[in-house]
Amino acid sequence: MPGSIRESVARNIKSLRKQKGLSQEQLCKISGLSLRFISRAENQPQNLTLESLETIAEALGVTVSDLVNSPTMAGQKPSKKTMEAIDTAIKALQGYRSLFD
Repeated sequence: MPGSIRESVARNIKSLRKQKGLSQEQLCKISGLSLRFISRAENQPQNLTLESLETIAEALGVTVSDLVNSPTMAGQKPSKKTMEAIDTAIKALQGYRSLFD
């Protein structure tokens, strides 16, 4: 049985980082997140905020949905409902972020 979504996101972050040829330290420099944060995101699945997912996705040059989708779905198009939910969450985060800009 597949693991939790947190475990899937952790695996995806690590896998995508390695695919890009980046060390954790390099990802930290690009993203502005701490080494401890990146290490925990990859190895100790936790509840990541949408903002941190967006930051990691931007640093890796991927979308948030690339981090969230199950690796078993690679090459498959996510459902319209899934994409709408992700888009809604990102827009909400961007609206929240604009309050502080």
